[in-house]
Amino acid sequence: MKIGLNRITMPDAPIKEFMKEAKKMGFDGVEVRNDLMGKEILDNIEPEEIKKLSGEIDIELVTINALQRFNDEQRFLDERYEELDNLVTVAKRAGIKGVILVPVNDQNDKRTYEERMNDTVAALNKFGPLFEKMDVQGLVEPLGFEICSLRFKKDAVKAIKKSNYRGTYSVVHDTFHHYLAQEKAFFPNETGLIHVSGVLPGKELADITDSDRVLVTDNDVMGNKAQINELIKLGYDGYVCYECFSEAVQKLEKEAFKEKVKESDNLLFSK
Repeated sequence: MKIGLNRITMPDAPIKEFMKEAKKMGFDGVEVRNDLMGKEILDNIEPEEIKKLSGEIDIELVTINALQRFNDEQRFLDERYEELDNLVTVAKRAGIKGVILVPVNDQNDKRTYEERMNDTVAALNKFGPLFEKMDVQGLVEPLGFEICSLRFKKDAVKAIKKSNYRGTYSVVHDTFHHYLAQEKAFFPNETGLIHVSGVLPGKELADITDSDRVLVTDNDVMGNKAQINELIKLGYDGYVCYECFSEAVQKLEKEAFKEKVKESDNLLFSK
């Protein structure tokens, strides 16, 4: 198992500094993003330059996070394909292993369950040849919010199995979204990545948002260690990447951040 750091957890640092700091803290890999204001995907640096740096400092580039609304109504498929083509091309040039696919999470989405599943399969079939051609993995990340069009991993696995590109896709087990969805099932063989973050006590389940996602503490309410241990027991052996959206984490000074990461690591991964 390898430990990674999603850039949302440390968003203010320029990408090269982010990669170097992650390496100094002992991370094996990093995830980059396309939703940080003013930074583009790689801070407008040529992908080959980032690939070179990753080799020089020996840190893997795990994913680009993410193509949003990937399973939207099929009339938007061509538009989404163009967005994905750009992400996959950058991934290929930079040596990034995968691109995360995030489903529609919109209270105005009035599609039925069957329509949403059909649109999900259609998207996977549309995108599959591009992922195959570029040798980049597609990672489907269900969101546990009640309004999400693909809330459960079981439905993501079902859609992947119905598609014509089963070997091209895997699912993301996000401990936060697993907890929000109150999903009990684990899918170790279908899981390509784990996202981990902690949530402190004090809020009702329905009131928890991304901004509550911190590094894991000893009073974490989500059972992160149990989730990860279960996946490992069942055979998972991929990346576990910290993805913390809380400004309290994002604004930590470097030394304080390193100390919090060390504490989180000890809680999650010590025997």
